[in-house]
Amino acid sequence: MYQMKLAMAAGCTWLVLFAVMGMAQETETRSPERWEKNIRKFEAKDRQEMPENDGVLFVGSSSIRLWDTPASFPGETIINRGFGGCEISDVNHFFDRVVAPYQPQIIVFYARDNDIASGETAESVVADFKTFWKSVGRQIPDCTVIYIPIKPSLSRWNLWPRMRNANQTIKQFAKQNYNLRFADIVSPMLNSEGKPRPELFVKDGLHLNAKGYQIWTRVIQGLLKETKKGMVVDAPDLTRHGETGNVSGTVLVTDSEQDGPWKVDYRFNDQPWRAMKNVGDARHWLFSYPAELAYGQHQLDIRLSPTQGSSRTVSRSIKVIEE
Repeated sequence: MYQMKLAMAAGCTWLVLFAVMGMAQETETRSPERWEKNIRKFEAKDRQEMPENDGVLFVGSSSIRLWDTPASFPGETIINRGFGGCEISDVNHFFDRVVAPYQPQIIVFYARDNDIASGETAESVVADFKTFWKSVGRQIPDCTVIYIPIKPSLSRWNLWPRMRNANQTIKQFAKQNYNLRFADIVSPMLNSEGKPRPELFVKDGLHLNAKGYQIWTRVIQGLLKETKKGMVVDAPDLTRHGETGNVSGTVLVTDSEQDGPWKVDYRFNDQPWRAMKNVGDARHWLFSYPAELAYGQHQLDIRLSPTQGSSRTVSRSIKVIEE
């Protein structure tokens, strides 16, 4: 009996030891220090040729690293600082080494996929991003951040509810902060059943192929042009009144170059242009689309024509919902 108890005690000791070792290994695996070699490579590259200030900095995880950003955005001063399968906390840890030195005009940010996959909650992901946002505000106050939401992927579709919650929270946060843009890459990546389109991914079902990056490039190109022109259009989801009724909504238009007066027109899906009506101040405009517009995604174009100067147009992917 004594020998049996001794054996059991020894077994428990080994179990505890294995558990502690496992916890230590997991902590070490997720430590930001695992990316130190990657960061040093960036710094060595900078010592050879430091990028110009006021460029466009792409920073985040492997979806940024694997993106051929210079080829996708010709004519732009592009800095790509994507590293491995990093999390937002890793970018925050190395902020002074992979973000601040470049003093970019625009940051394109993507680093949340791995956070959720490693067990983080939507709330913790949002909190980590807000830490990043505050760091930008302190050290690069005139910088605009373009936030790429967590993408819907085949391999992590089971995690999509948590990912979607994080996306929606940061989308609302972006509406409250002028220098934060929300890049809707999610809508064009979903099929008619609301699931990820397989043709956009490589074999692992997680990373994008050329077709997937074409979608991201198109969305970001539009936001880069809009940001540099100083024009912002915020168009929320629209409500259709009744089964065959019209669609109406209010659009917020901001142009740092000119406060008005403007003429604002709109159209859905390349239909003829229609005029919007101002609702009391220079920035809020009302439209009412008289024809039936099916529930689901549509392209909304907004054209802003100032009294002096050239007109400009931006496009949005808009969802029509039930009243």
